[in-house]
Amino acid sequence: MDAGITEKVAVYCRVSSEDQAERGTIEVQKDFAKNYIELYGLQLFAYYCDDGISGTVPMKDRPEGARLLQDAEKGLFNTVLFYKLDRLGRKTTVILDAIQNFTSYGINVRSMTEPLDTNTPTGKFLITTLSGIAELDRDSILMRMHSGALVAAKKGKWGGGIVPFGYLTDKEGYLVINREKIPGLEYSEEDIVKTIFRMCADENKSCTEIADYVNALGVPTRYVSTRNLVRHRRPGKRLRNNASVWGPSRILRMINNTLYKGYRIYGLRATLKDYDPIEQLVPAIVDEETWNRANRAASSRAFNYPSRRGGRYLLQGYLYCGHCGHTYCGYADRLKKDRLVYYYRCNGRDAYNRTWRCTESTGIQAEWIENIVLEYCARLLREHKFLEPPGDARDRQKDSIAAEIAKLEKMLKNQEQEKAPILSLFRKGLITRDDLTRQLQSIKEEREAMQKRIKELQQPSADDILAANRQTSAEFFEKFREIFPKGFALKSLSFETQREILSLFIDQISIFTVKKRDDSFYATFRIELKDKLGHTKEYTVAATDRLQTQQNKIGKKLSSLGEKLRSMRLERGYTQRTVAESIGLSVNAVNAFENQRRSQTNPAFQHRTIRKLADFYGVPYEALAIWNYSSVETDGKKLFAQIRDVKGVTSDELLADMGVSKPTFRRYLEGAATEQTREKIETYFAAASKWLKKLLQSR
Repeated sequence: MDAGITEKVAVYCRVSSEDQAERGTIEVQKDFAKNYIELYGLQLFAYYCDDGISGTVPMKDRPEGARLLQDAEKGLFNTVLFYKLDRLGRKTTVILDAIQNFTSYGINVRSMTEPLDTNTPTGKFLITTLSGIAELDRDSILMRMHSGALVAAKKGKWGGGIVPFGYLTDKEGYLVINREKIPGLEYSEEDIVKTIFRMCADENKSCTEIADYVNALGVPTRYVSTRNLVRHRRPGKRLRNNASVWGPSRILRMINNTLYKGYRIYGLRATLKDYDPIEQLVPAIVDEETWNRANRAASSRAFNYPSRRGGRYLLQGYLYCGHCGHTYCGYADRLKKDRLVYYYRCNGRDAYNRTWRCTESTGIQAEWIENIVLEYCARLLREHKFLEPPGDARDRQKDSIAAEIAKLEKMLKNQEQEKAPILSLFRKGLITRDDLTRQLQSIKEEREAMQKRIKELQQPSADDILAANRQTSAEFFEKFREIFPKGFALKSLSFETQREILSLFIDQISIFTVKKRDDSFYATFRIELKDKLGHTKEYTVAATDRLQTQQNKIGKKLSSLGEKLRSMRLERGYTQRTVAESIGLSVNAVNAFENQRRSQTNPAFQHRTIRKLADFYGVPYEALAIWNYSSVETDGKKLFAQIRDVKGVTSDELLADMGVSKPTFRRYLEGAATEQTREKIETYFAAASKWLKKLLQSR
């Protein structure tokens, strides 16, 4: 460089999490560079600092490293300074690639603590050697850290990271249960964990309901010290809010975490697989039985979310296809503008891989299969075939519930005292009216949530019902009859109660579809129901039985053409698609006739469609068309239309059969026809009326 021209330098600094303890921070490197530049009279261009970047990452993939290379290519400086060669990288290839890039741009590379010169063979050899030493140093550090972590894990110590909610680490690094009261609450983290598991295991609450309750209590999502409400550092505890509120996903992760029942597996997600996972024993917050029941309940609750009629699909998670083994899911089909019909269908029918698709099954109406299962459960209840009582576990559960109620009642009393300080601040003008309203509203919501929780805890659970007065069968039945609806009509119970009863008795329900002729014809469902008492019940129900179930529900016989068409279709085991394809109509048209949605269709179309349906089902046209009427019309104009529709002819064809013209018949309707014409028409109507009555009686 020419004399009198100051050398312009760029300073590169880097530190990673594994280097900070032994190599210092970014600020230390910048201070050293500042003194170095002043000592040698250099001109600083800029600092390029990569904080928390591993030395194994190539220079071009680092945020500041990439910017340094771009500026070097533009020639904005003459030299790159760094504290030590290992700041460029921790792998030989990474260091040499970075130096090669700088030298290709005409940029000198200089270490502030090592005698490096890239312009001589000796300097290049030294750089290569030091690069290998830097990589060796990194690998040695990782190995020492890895070995130390394994030793600590084998001793049962916490291996680092955020300590789970409900625990703390002691001075030796072991997990201990956090029994410190949460500031402002009567609960500790241990109490909250137990409450979460009890609500899931014993009360069958969803993760969403549990999260709502925990948020209503005001439980913070981070660690808060009890030492005069001043935060102090606890190793591994989260001191910043990772979320503003508790969410269902966090509740579910806690329920699934084996740590809370006393053990964890260290090393399952390790990147270095040179050792077997280590099982660690830790203090348990809940017993294994409670943990298992909570996880079974959480798994069962996963089937309760799809919405139907403001409720859910009752048998979701219990129905399986007897042909392919897939589960059945719920779906809705709109038959009328104001009515949806709900079904269950095999998930295998929609399998992505065509070779796995189920071609044997068909959809089954939800209300029908649900009635069968609920009636089966009601029979078990009437016969007193119940699971064994929980015994001591139930007693412990009652004690825990009583303790929670006592804490909630104490919090309610303390909450009344919170209003006075807030009102005092408002009178002094320290808070606005809006602040006062928000605070009082918050207190009100918290109070309502706690009162609701107390009522829930005081309600008898399923275990209370099953454990009530078991001394004799008669005594228990009387107790049970007082709690449940008359005749054990389970349909009148809430959805959650019905699901709880199913969880007590039902194990699995397999559905087999029995084919009649081909893939489009189905005649029978065979249902195989297995309960948890070791019993298996089979139901074989044909299409006519399903129709009879519908008829019994509405409490009357067939009374319309649509009901008659549906009856004939189900008796023969046909689907609507089968009928539509056979007579050349759309499925919507067949559906419209079966559901009496034909008001906008003209008579000619109705006659043609009914004739096609009559031919398809093998019945006379008149025997089918008469189902459009419940009695013989008496008005002349209406009787004419009735005869026309039942015969399936046009108005002109019927007039020709009567032997009168259209103007003549119009004069008859107006009362202006001759005596001879009137007698002729009325004679025809009388004979036709007898014929219609005979058809109506034959139904």
